[in-house]
Amino acid sequence: MNFIKEFTNANAKLFIENIWINYLCKSDFTLLSNFALEISLRKFWSDIMDNLPEETYILFLLRRAAQFINEYKTFGVLQKVNKNDFNELLELYKVSLNFKAEEYKSEIMENIIISYKIIPKDKLDSKVSKISGSKKIQKDITTMSFWGYKLPNTMNYSLWGNIILSTDDLILIQKADSKEIYHIIKDKDHNLIKIMLKNKVILEFIDKFDDPKNLNTFTRIILDHEYKFIDGDLIVKLLKRKTKFIQPIKMDKDIKNKFLTLDIETRVIENNIIPYAICLFNGKNKFSFYLTDFDNEQNMLKEAILSLFIKKHHNHIVYVHNLSFFDGIFLLKVLSSIDNLSVRPLIKDGKMFNIELIFYEIKINLRDSLLMLPNSISKLAIQFDVENKGGFAPHITLLILQI
Repeated sequence: MNFIKEFTNANAKLFIENIWINYLCKSDFTLLSNFALEISLRKFWSDIMDNLPEETYILFLLRRAAQFINEYKTFGVLQKVNKNDFNELLELYKVSLNFKAEEYKSEIMENIIISYKIIPKDKLDSKVSKISGSKKIQKDITTMSFWGYKLPNTMNYSLWGNIILSTDDLILIQKADSKEIYHIIKDKDHNLIKIMLKNKVILEFIDKFDDPKNLNTFTRIILDHEYKFIDGDLIVKLLKRKTKFIQPIKMDKDIKNKFLTLDIETRVIENNIIPYAICLFNGKNKFSFYLTDFDNEQNMLKEAILSLFIKKHHNHIVYVHNLSFFDGIFLLKVLSSIDNLSVRPLIKDGKMFNIELIFYEIKINLRDSLLMLPNSISKLAIQFDVENKGGFAPHITLLILQI
């Protein structure tokens, strides 16, 4: 409709059935307020609703005309009411206005317009009013669950149940099909909600405005839980956990040198990687094993491993560069073939962090030095300025001692 007709209450056109009619509520109000709403609604009821038969229902829509521009803004949704619904409808509009943003309420208006259509009896589907958020019909809304309580995913509290009381600072709502009462204490940018039963607080939470123009976009805080809603959909759930700050590690005054190093040299023959030498170093002496001294590489590796199990090596760590990959594969095959040897590997994310070996009460642990020093031995020797830079086991010991 591009224009608005002004009718008097004596005009028969006000009571034509099954057409939309605009009722203009002239007033001196320039801002939409609870008082302006009540004056306009009472005038409409006096002129129109009180003159309708008892069982007549109308479709009702409230709008406001902006000043200086040909623009109408709908306030609320389409309602189905009869003459007995004045108090409930007025309470609904007051609650809705209370939760509108200040920007909305501060917009200058020219008039309030009520658009209505009288429903003919032959087109009346039921003699039941339909008022959003009323006790008569509770609109289906999505909910979230917390401690077994279903909480609506909206800050439009008119949809939460039957409104008992509404003031500038407090709203009381009777929860549908329950004796529980929502106590909603309003603040500038948030509302504190308490679910009460017989003067006892059952649950307490906060709803914070995220979009002043959209009551379905907000943040809900319950204890240490935080929920982000956009258009009524739960998008993000945050849980605040208490964590202890990492305490500084006390530096050892003494350098622990209960470790050895081991390195395996390999070569490729017909696309097969074959070990041909293995070297051990204890910080003072090195021990080498060469394939030329054994029948096969398995016997060479087995002899090198068994040489570690002497009393003075008990509880020592043996660092093996690249234990998680090639060297570990060779060693596991050999370790599984040694009788009376207990093998307990520790693997995480596909990497060999530790292999615990126990042989006749002597325990040693194999660890991957590549996880500590992620580079080749020859490059690490250069970076740490190790003497006799090369690529064999003694260099691992010198590098570990330096870190």
